[in-house]
Amino acid sequence: MADVLILGDGEKRVVDLATLAQNLGAKVKSAIKFDVALEMVRTRPFDLVFVSHGYPISALEELSEIVWENNPTAPFVVFDLAADSERKLFRNKWELSLKGFEYTEPPETLFLLQSLVEGAKKRKSLSS
Repeated sequence: MADVLILGDGEKRVVDLATLAQNLGAKVKSAIKFDVALEMVRTRPFDLVFVSHGYPISALEELSEIVWENNPTAPFVVFDLAADSERKLFRNKWELSLKGFEYTEPPETLFLLQSLVEGAKKRKSLSS
């Protein structure tokens, strides 16, 4: 079972992604506050992390550093579920990529979550 963390800026987004991940057989922890997510990654490793686009790069770096300390292969995905295409271009996608983050927006977000959960489950089953 893959351990997934979803950090979002709105409850509905978090619930939608968490529900999909749970339906795929993942064990999901979710948060809508950065400090709560930070405490979660300090106390346990995660196989996959999905974070809403609304956080500054410095916050993403702080969170990812702890995530990757515990699990260097964990994908760290910054997502944007906004329908407004102007809002999707909120920051330089290349900067996110250079820092090791993946970036996704609709409709790819749900497909990427599904693919990464399946991959994490396979990696866990091979290592046990």
